[in-house]
Amino acid sequence: MICPKCASDTRVVDSRPAEDGAIIARRRACMTCGHRFGTQESTFDVVAHRARGRRTKAAWLQRTPREVRLGAQRGYDATYKVRSAAREEAAATGRPVADVLRQWGASPPS
Repeated sequence: MICPKCASDTRVVDSRPAEDGAIIARRRACMTCGHRFGTQESTFDVVAHRARGRRTKAAWLQRTPREVRLGAQRGYDATYKVRSAAREEAAATGRPVADVLRQWGASPPS
């Protein structure tokens, strides 16, 4: 962890569990400037966030008309085909892909 005062490395002075062991409270000290501060560290449940994303997508699919979804997919497919063709031409000519896309009037990848 870095020091909020001088941005150098810190060391842990004291560490103890808090709130039923779900959070670890740590006292830290900067090795350069001597600043002391506390942190609370906990785990992050990635599985729950992924499940929420799936539910959000399912809700969007239910309320969005089929024509709109297909139109969006066609747009993605067309963009993929143009960029794929630009990559092939760039490899054949030795020019950057962004230059080929600009010449064709397409937006370069960001």
